[in-house]
Amino acid sequence: MSHSTRKKTITIKKDIKTNGNICNVSLTIRERREELERKINEKIQSSTKGVIMNILSIDVAVSKDIAYAVFNDSKLSFFGKIKNLTELAAGIVTFIRLDAVVTEDMYLGKNVAVLKKLCYIVGGIMYICNMLNTECHLIAPITWQSHHGLLKKPAGLRRKIEDTIIATVTDETIEDDDIRAAILMGLCHIEQMKVKT
Repeated sequence: MSHSTRKKTITIKKDIKTNGNICNVSLTIRERREELERKINEKIQSSTKGVIMNILSIDVAVSKDIAYAVFNDSKLSFFGKIKNLTELAAGIVTFIRLDAVVTEDMYLGKNVAVLKKLCYIVGGIMYICNMLNTECHLIAPITWQSHHGLLKKPAGLRRKIEDTIIATVTDETIEDDDIRAAILMGLCHIEQMKVKT
């Protein structure tokens, strides 16, 4: 005996007022969900128009874990390290309301072999962002270091300046240089965006 399966359509009754008259319209669950998603997206877009709200800042690396910092509403939310680009991709996908990804631009002063590997990673980040329609910004090291007044400073003084800046967004003591760089890079981008808007 053969059994045929039919796709059931669940409907929701909705009263819509048109020209002063009430008419009853049936909406499928899918249509109702799409309608709700559209309204939510419109609300998000209107509330964040012209302002970068949620940012993922990434300090790329080849021979060690990749450092990152996440800013929500321009405030440091959390930070840490991930092992590779696959984990990074999963992390980016997780942030549904991620407005932008910021990572370090490459420069020719690096060892050529290391430079090539770093470029592959940055290219991967840009590709992921493009697929998810998320902004991706590249910031040269000299740009964010100059922004924070770190250039040509003795190591000890530079560290103190970094500590002072980082203390404005977290009470935690952060010793890891890569995580510190990710935080400072993200802050540079946020502050530059505020100036532009």
